[in-house]
Amino acid sequence: MTKNRGRLRIVPAPLNGRDVQYLGAKVPTAGLVDPVERWRSELSCLSLALASLIGASKSVVRGIERKQGNARPIVLIDGLPINCLQDLATLIGADAWSANAAEAVTVVGTRLVGSRPRA
Repeated sequence: MTKNRGRLRIVPAPLNGRDVQYLGAKVPTAGLVDPVERWRSELSCLSLALASLIGASKSVVRGIERKQGNARPIVLIDGLPINCLQDLATLIGADAWSANAAEAVTVVGTRLVGSRPRA
């Protein structure tokens, strides 16, 4: 998970040898939902650097839910706004949040993997 000023990105994360698909720093918000479905991601990580991206990130999570329902991937979110107010992760619709990449690995490895059945 990396940050880029002013952009919202989603990164399907690798676990146990799974593939990583980095969508880039300049992908329009609307372009973040379809790749998650196409790749059948198990975990998708959103990183937002600015509070102004909270609405966009919520739209992305809702879009993923609309397309995939209960089969949607686990969504992990990070970024400065989340670090300052962790309740934003719940408001956005994420399953979990992390303060940094090292913590994300711990969160995913201990609390999330295998916690939700896939369709």
